[in-house]
Amino acid sequence: MSAPLVLCNISSSCLAGVPLEEAWEQLRDFGNADWASGVDLSGEFIPVTSYMLEAVPGSTVGAHRHVDVGHGAMVERLVSLNDYEHSMAWSVVSHPNNTNPFPGSYLNSLVHLSLKPVSMGNATFIKLSSSFSTEASHKELMETTFRRLYDSAVINVQRWVCRPH
Repeated sequence: MSAPLVLCNISSSCLAGVPLEEAWEQLRDFGNADWASGVDLSGEFIPVTSYMLEAVPGSTVGAHRHVDVGHGAMVERLVSLNDYEHSMAWSVVSHPNNTNPFPGSYLNSLVHLSLKPVSMGNATFIKLSSSFSTEASHKELMETTFRRLYDSAVINVQRWVCRPH
């Protein structure tokens, strides 16, 4: 008998001191995840690298990228990209060679990145959120892991969009 699954919902957000269109232009390419150069999964820096699996633009819905997270890996698929709403979503479709980088199962995941203009000032509100299923026995550990991961990821996003270019 398999372990019962539960749903986890995680989000983290930040303000970036750049206009919305400038931030979106730097983040909308699913194929360029340089902003996620490293994350904190367990109190230590974990390198993150990625590359596209097809020779298509990173804005192509349905495109796949391979993401290495430390010693683990994932294949993600872009499921939506909306230039009007300044948002995109992707799902994890596999863990090649059973290389799940997380302490529990990471199933049925859907990740959203959304940007909104801040009404006072020339800044952008950036939110990274996801929902996924994991075993009930791993829920607390997975939520802690993903809060840490998403908090470090939005710091990376903020630095990325505010860097001189």
